[in-house]
Amino acid sequence: MRSKTLRHVLAVGLAVLIGTSMRAAADDVKLPAESEAVLVFNVKALLNSKLVKDNNLIDLAKGAMPEDAKQFFGALGVDPFTDVESVVVTGHGNPTKGDGKLLVLVNGKFDAKKVGIQAEKNPEVKVHKVAGQAVYEVPGKDGQNGFVAVSGTSQLVASNDKGLTAEIAGGKGLGKPTKAMAAALAKLSGNETISITALVTDEVKKALEANKQTAVLADSLVAVTGGMTVTDGVQLALRAHTTDEKGANAVKLILAVGKGFLATAVEQQKNVPDAAKKLVKAIQVESDGSSASLTLNISASLIEELKKLDK
Repeated sequence: MRSKTLRHVLAVGLAVLIGTSMRAAADDVKLPAESEAVLVFNVKALLNSKLVKDNNLIDLAKGAMPEDAKQFFGALGVDPFTDVESVVVTGHGNPTKGDGKLLVLVNGKFDAKKVGIQAEKNPEVKVHKVAGQAVYEVPGKDGQNGFVAVSGTSQLVASNDKGLTAEIAGGKGLGKPTKAMAAALAKLSGNETISITALVTDEVKKALEANKQTAVLADSLVAVTGGMTVTDGVQLALRAHTTDEKGANAVKLILAVGKGFLATAVEQQKNVPDAAKKLVKAIQVESDGSSASLTLNISASLIEELKKLDK
């Protein structure tokens, strides 16, 4: 019975990923110049992966998709499991506090007329015209509505700003990222199923300085990149990029201490399965020049062992 539990957890994870969100390398992505964080999600690669297909996760994920995601896609007549190929999310500032912007580019196959007709049928969707561009206001949580438009036949544009949505859908506002963002994006392999890149802003540095455990990183931490690659297994990687080797070693120490605490906690628990211990041991902490990393390779064989724990 418990094997169904693991499959359900995987399916929920898949549904959340699809709902919150190229085979293009992350450093090829065109972005607003002010972008401070970027997420690139190769939806098609994930759905076609051996792990997802062998465990029949797509059907389970459809049932586990969050209601707000269902509402969003339903209002536009879009099926995220068949119409979407990739998602790029970028932003700056803090959109939740009203002092930043969040932009979502959904790449795939979209019929602008169909989306318009479906949106206009929905009484909760407001239709705006901005510089000749149709923009659909879709209700969101806590009154934070989203603004969506179709760009050509292959992209949905969504943001928390009506003007930004219209601008991007109209073919403006995207270009090469800043030197700092381009340098951070170049640290990725381009083969990740999901990647995230974040610059360390002044606000983040202040938060680091305020904490005794992380104050040492405030002056040296430049950016953080992370990725998840899904095949028949899952490979996770988190990397901190600093100004020098000293900064990287400081990050490595913090990561190593965290891994040590986790390993000790697992060892102290009674009846911990060998598969769970293997999972913790598979975590690797390393440094290379001015970067420090934490990686975890969950092989197909280890996933099978973990699945057996649920039987």
